[in-house]
Amino acid sequence: MIYLNSILDVIDNSGILKFKYINVLNKCIKPRYGDIIIGIVYKVLNNSVYKKSDKCKGILVQQKLFLNLKKYYSIKFNKNAVIILNNNLISVGTKSNNYILKYIKYKLNIDIKKLKINFI
Repeated sequence: MIYLNSILDVIDNSGILKFKYINVLNKCIKPRYGDIIIGIVYKVLNNSVYKKSDKCKGILVQQKLFLNLKKYYSIKFNKNAVIILNNNLISVGTKSNNYILKYIKYKLNIDIKKLKINFI
């Protein structure tokens, strides 16, 4: 489960390594797959555009919680991960490092077209 001040991994090449969770945009208590969350940059690369303690948005794409997709089919990831978005809800990075659920692409009208993604 993801709670307040949880530290999440970033799986795109935006230059951010860790992301600290603050709030969900749709005012739920606990975020689910595909929710847009607000957070703080916790750890960055040296040559990144972002600095430590900058506010930014992200979309939750991996979670340690089980998700039942069909009747006898469920999936669980090993870590909690996000993809960084800018203020216009367009992905900052150009490449993703891990698998992402396919229905997240259709759940929101977010421009993830320029990301090279491996879908499950």
